[in-house]
Amino acid sequence: MVPLRYSFFSRSGKGVSEDPVQETLDTPQIVTLKRGSQEYHLTPKAHYTLRGIVLSRSGYGYDAMSNLAPCDVALCWGKLVKGKQYKQLKWSQSMRWYWWKYGESFGHDNDWVSR
Repeated sequence: MVPLRYSFFSRSGKGVSEDPVQETLDTPQIVTLKRGSQEYHLTPKAHYTLRGIVLSRSGYGYDAMSNLAPCDVALCWGKLVKGKQYKQLKWSQSMRWYWWKYGESFGHDNDWVSR
């Protein structure tokens, strides 16, 4: 089994204005996860390094994937953090999807926010 490493908390905020780094795995190893009576076989495609601000976290215990993914986390990083524009957005979440809204004075469009 391949160990999965993650950290969701840092008080320093160091690196949150940097873009994520994705490195393709040359020889991915299948990861097997057992959750209750279910067994999942996952093939990692890349290694990710991402530092960001947690905007929202929603837990699940009732949908088909809650056994494998019991929560969703909405993150913000890069240019949205660097200029603090993320504070001008209103974030919402429903059924594993996140949305944002902004006022007329925001000065950017949806494409800018999502890149």
